Amino acid sequence: MTVTRVMTVTPLATWRRMAGKAEKEGLRAYRLNGDPRFWAVSSATNPGVAYEVTVLDGELLCSCRASEFLPYCKHRALVLDALGALDPVEAPLAA
Repeated sequence: MTVTRVMTVTPLATWRRMAGKAEKEGLRAYRLNGDPRFWAVSSATNPGVAYEVTVLDGELLCSCRASEFLPYCKHRALVLDALGALDPVEAPLAA
């Protein structure tokens, strides 16, 4: 199964900024059982802790505390980046 679309109201620039922050903090995203819908992402503040990130029906869910209050977090941003969803979209060439 391939994840082809994720619905979000959060601007792409915010996701990119959060993914950059996650990378600076050394967070790692691990795909679980090779399935692009299920991930474990390390915690920057709690060594040995990983948060569950799930792509479900086009939405991103995370088990971190920030997800209770915000529509985005570093963990979800890192997963989007790993899926290639934060890559720039190239404009089609004019004929």
